[in-house]
Amino acid sequence: MFRWVLVRLPRKSVTLRSAVWGALFAAIGFESLKQVAVIYLNSVASSRAGAWRRKR
Repeated sequence: MFRWVLVRLPRKSVTLRSAVWGALFAAIGFESLKQVAVIYLNSVASSRAGAWRRKR
């Protein structure tokens, strides 16, 4: 999907090699951000501030 966006959307011509490298870095960055979000949401959900209306 990232490769398609990098090849089809720009007005200037993009080489396939550049698009593949860009897609690879985009995919790695996207997966990294997903993992950071999971860690962050787990820490927020387990904190007392994130435990809204929690029975004691």
